[in-house]
Amino acid sequence: MDLIEKHINNLSKSTDSAVEKNNATTLNNFSLDNHVAYSLEITKNNSTPIKISDLDSSMSEKLKVTIKAGDLSETWAPIDNENIYILLRE
Repeated sequence: MDLIEKHINNLSKSTDSAVEKNNATTLNNFSLDNHVAYSLEITKNNSTPIKISDLDSSMSEKLKVTIKAGDLSETWAPIDNENIYILLRE
């Protein structure tokens, strides 16, 4: 769990969209390669939950993503909302 925590922390602390994209890809690949599951809860800045099916219509808003893996829960405020799709494996 230490490595998944490291990858999630790196993503949440990304400073620009290119680094963020790389960190999201690294987290996703690590998860797939090591069969480590995580879940995502996506909300608008006002804490309104967003269904995955409604994500496209919310891309222009400030979003927050809570990433959960085991007992770990970390909030990520994407610099580029498009990077959320990497974690959705799309």
